[in-house]
Amino acid sequence: MRKLNKKEVIIVSRILEDVNFKYYVEYLMGNRVDKILKSSGDMKVKILAVTADITAFVLQNLNKADENIDLLIMSYKGISLEDIQKLDIDEYVDCLKEIFIAGVPKILSSYVNLAEVKKKVTELREEMQS
Repeated sequence: MRKLNKKEVIIVSRILEDVNFKYYVEYLMGNRVDKILKSSGDMKVKILAVTADITAFVLQNLNKADENIDLLIMSYKGISLEDIQKLDIDEYVDCLKEIFIAGVPKILSSYVNLAEVKKKVTELREEMQS
């Protein structure tokens, strides 16, 4: 695994813009997580609700960034568009995970207020422990 290069960082920026990522994180960290935390029910159900919300967002918006995602995978993995089209879902998701681990979280910090995200994560942990 290697770090993302400049070209790939630009592509990630385009992907985040394509899916309106900043707006979604602000919504999730604001209204959605608060509603889920304040609702009655088991913490496992609450965590599942947040996970389902994130999964739905990703699946709903993949088509908006399809071309840029392909460009990113082609650049990072050094494969052709034809090769990407042949990937099964597990291979495709593994590529995205590898790229994410390679540096996307650092890029995300320029898009969202990480202090607020950390605060919400802390609230979730405290709720889980009680």
